[in-house]
Amino acid sequence: SIYLWLPVSDLFSSVLARIQTLMLQKDIQELSDPNFIPDGSSTVYVIFMIIGIVGYFTIPTVASWIVSAGGTSAYNRNVARAGSIAGAAVGAASGKVTGKLLK
Repeated sequence: SIYLWLPVSDLFSSVLARIQTLMLQKDIQELSDPNFIPDGSSTVYVIFMIIGIVGYFTIPTVASWIVSAGGTSAYNRNVARAGSIAGAAVGAASGKVTGKLLK
């Protein structure tokens, strides 16, 4: 899943860039109004940056979800199930043969 960290972070950064672009377009539209008075508090931007920071720290977890959802874990589970079924069949057959021989 380490190989997926870069693509996941690229997707996340493109989403963040798009959101930031939309926020800036909204600010530009508001500044074109002569009655608009900009305030000094930028809580929206602070919240946006906090979401970005937390998002970047969760990239390894998201990458492991991607691999877990469709990757090797499902394959390994199916192989283990097939192996246990085959092992049970061999065990049952050998038990039946041994039971016939010991009679």
